[in-house]
Amino acid sequence: ANKAFRESMQAHVLKQFMTVYMFLDKAYAAKVIRNQCLFRATSTIKSTAEVLVVFERSVLAGEGDLKKHLKLLGIEFNAIQTPLDEFDFRVVTLANSICDGVRLCRLIDLLCAQSASSSSPFSHSDSYGRAIPQTTEAERGKAREKRVQTLTSQLQFPADSESARIHNLMLVIKALKRRKCPVFESTARDVARGHRDATLALLWNIMLKFKIVDMLDDAQLLTEIRRLKQHRSYKQVDEARRASDCQMFINTPSLNLLLQWCKCVGLIHGVEITNFNTSFSDGRALCALITHYLPGTLPESEIRHETTMTVQNATRQDEACTVVAQTTTDFVATFSPGVNRVGGRSHIYLQDNEKHNFKMVASALRRIGVPMLALKKDLSGSIPDEKSVIAYVTYICRALLDVDHEYFAAVKVQQWWRAHLTTRQEQVRQAALMTANERTRAATVLQGAMRGFMVRTQLTHKHVSATCLQAIARGFLSRHNTTQLKKKEEMKRNHSRATVVIQSFVRQFLARKRVLALRKEQQLQQQKQ
Repeated sequence: ANKAFRESMQAHVLKQFMTVYMFLDKAYAAKVIRNQCLFRATSTIKSTAEVLVVFERSVLAGEGDLKKHLKLLGIEFNAIQTPLDEFDFRVVTLANSICDGVRLCRLIDLLCAQSASSSSPFSHSDSYGRAIPQTTEAERGKAREKRVQTLTSQLQFPADSESARIHNLMLVIKALKRRKCPVFESTARDVARGHRDATLALLWNIMLKFKIVDMLDDAQLLTEIRRLKQHRSYKQVDEARRASDCQMFINTPSLNLLLQWCKCVGLIHGVEITNFNTSFSDGRALCALITHYLPGTLPESEIRHETTMTVQNATRQDEACTVVAQTTTDFVATFSPGVNRVGGRSHIYLQDNEKHNFKMVASALRRIGVPMLALKKDLSGSIPDEKSVIAYVTYICRALLDVDHEYFAAVKVQQWWRAHLTTRQEQVRQAALMTANERTRAATVLQGAMRGFMVRTQLTHKHVSATCLQAIARGFLSRHNTTQLKKKEEMKRNHSRATVVIQSFVRQFLARKRVLALRKEQQLQQQKQ
């Protein structure tokens, strides 16, 4: 029993080990495990096939060639960890991290893959508008991996010599030239030797080609510029200021549209924008851009317009408008309107205003998710670098126009919803009015019926009351008459009885009188006798 259990347990452990082993091999070979190494850098084993050989020799020595047995079952192990997979692509310093060209090749591959994946859709629609996938997810993954490894597979690694570094950098330059990026082959030698200006220029060209130009939508900018030129405040600006020339060292159609967009927004808010360096040195231009599209985030009242840039412009105008007056005593007086215009503000006060503007810009941009590509110390108090300002304004333009589209979309939705609510409220009002009219008619009918019922009830009550009163009155009169009649009859009976009594007394009296008279006669007769 113990032997059978041990054999069963060994088979179970071997099956679980091979399952995990196959999973790691397939995942690493298919690049599902990204930016992670399957083996340690100090390990002597760099492939899953070598692991299988070591495992076979250590545990399954009597089984023969395990790799051949698994191949008969259709199972192969192809994961290999190359020295390039173990390479650390983090950039520490520009002089040492960029000069070998390895990181730049990797960067170009990733940027090309992103632009290709964003420009080529994976599905199309038939004539009925139904989406039909062109390729499967596995095929797209293989094609994407093939695109990503285009330059990386041609690297000379490790790039210990100058020739190897130049070869790697030439791969980058040729890839940029294929995309019509203005770079020179001599740049490769300067970058390989750690020349800072050449390295920064190459990185700027890469950023300009793959990020800044791709982030700007020329059609969207043209539409927005046309819309801004219809603004009431823009039409109030004099023609000379609207026709002023724009100056750029790096002049491309997309950047020219970007500067035109900034100029239109600036003129609406009273800020002169003619270039990408001095016009953005005091923060007013950035504040105007944000205020125009996000007035709730940065109110226009928070912008401080008294800066060193405005003082310099006012000073130039004052020098041209200086008035020299000579009195009668040959005293010459110079009147400078500029002193009164800026109020005699100190240089520290003006710099504080600039810092306030940049602080408001940074606070507003954090809310909309724009990265801080330039610090206020790099822009304020000096002539800022045109490339830094272009990159900064490009991100701001993309974010603000997206917010603007979201705003207009929200406005359209709100307008539709308000119209829907108005229609619905009107329908409810009409229904309520009809219901009110019906209720009024029903109430009138009910009230008429109730009033008729009440009138009839009152008449019935009055009739019954009158009948009762009449019956009572008739009963009273009948009883009264009956009583009077009874009294008369009683009086008659009393009179009759009285008459009878009187008559009986009278008859008795007359009878006694006659009797007495007879007795007296008898007595007289007797006496006479």
